[in-house]
Amino acid sequence: MNTTSRAAERQRVKRYRLHAKPHGFTLIELLVVIAIISILAAILFPVFASALERGRMTNCISNARQIGMGMMQYVQDYDEFFPGACMEEPTSVAPSYPGDRVGYEIQIMPYVKSDGIFTCLDDAAYRVPPAKMLYSGKSMFYDPSYITKALKRSYVYIGQINTNQAAASEPDTNTGVTTYATTGGLGKKETIIDAPSSTIIIGESWIAASSSTDTSNSSWLGCASGSELGGCSVDHFAGRVPGNKTGVNVLPSGCASSAHYSQVPTVGHFGRATYIFADGSAHCLSWAQIRNNDFSMFKLRKPTQTYTP
Repeated sequence: MNTTSRAAERQRVKRYRLHAKPHGFTLIELLVVIAIISILAAILFPVFASALERGRMTNCISNARQIGMGMMQYVQDYDEFFPGACMEEPTSVAPSYPGDRVGYEIQIMPYVKSDGIFTCLDDAAYRVPPAKMLYSGKSMFYDPSYITKALKRSYVYIGQINTNQAAASEPDTNTGVTTYATTGGLGKKETIIDAPSSTIIIGESWIAASSSTDTSNSSWLGCASGSELGGCSVDHFAGRVPGNKTGVNVLPSGCASSAHYSQVPTVGHFGRATYIFADGSAHCLSWAQIRNNDFSMFKLRKPTQTYTP
């Protein structure tokens, strides 16, 4: 082949390459790629979701520890007395309950100096809007500014809860570092606690309101309603299996109604909730752990008798 012929052949090949259509993926190749992506997504998405939730749980525990430290500072400044539940506050700027009531978070606010730590990032429970939180036609908020802030309170003060050790139909006076709000809500003295590091004083509880008028389950920061947990409201804590009346899920005898067993508990974090102890520490615990030995962790003076569950 002479020089002219070779040049002509090169030109022909060049023109062919310029005009030839590129080879695309076949349907089989596309399906294989999609299948691989789907498998990877199925494997990685739960991992990412779990990592995100662990981050939120860590944030929740950090918040709880700050609340615990604020509580300890309050106790030091008030002659070793804990805050009361819904304490009567005659100087309230927004009259609500008779005599006015102030939740525990308002009482320790000077020591924590942050509104945000009382809200768990996972708390998505429905609440009655703040402007509709009324009692006898008056706002239930201690400070009107919290109506517009609309900050959720995800951690409740533990009052007197029902146990089997106490009378079946009465809350156990050996639980909670505060008396019931209906009796004045006075805080108890730190010295009555046997083991502060294993005595729960605040628990994570966020229950959705059952209706647009259910203010008892609408816990807002700065609002007296929903700031205290007592009686049979132990059914609110995360990890309990709704409807199950066996083993660790058995509620105290005074809380045997179907309503308490059917109550859907707080979602929590991996079936656990954050609890603050009387020494200021905070831990994420399962229902089995707090239910153990007749709610022993909630008792101020630890019983010598062993209970099941």
